[in-house]
Amino acid sequence: MSQPTRIAVDPKALGAACTLKAAALLVEAEHLTEARALYQRILARYPGSEWSYYVGQGKEALANLSTSAPAVLAFHTDRVVHH
Repeated sequence: MSQPTRIAVDPKALGAACTLKAAALLVEAEHLTEARALYQRILARYPGSEWSYYVGQGKEALANLSTSAPAVLAFHTDRVVHH
């Protein structure tokens, strides 16, 4: 009887990949604060060079998140602006 093929999975790499996916889903759902926190967690938890792929993905996503974040407008009702 032949042995089944065994595949090794690195739990830390799986955690990083799942965190990136969860953050991407939060962006799609417009939960930008939570997504930003997950991307920042990738940068903090995976500092070594062996994790550079995941860190690079997190940095790129954060940069895209910064450029796509909705603008916040403040109105001052005590001022009148004349055009």
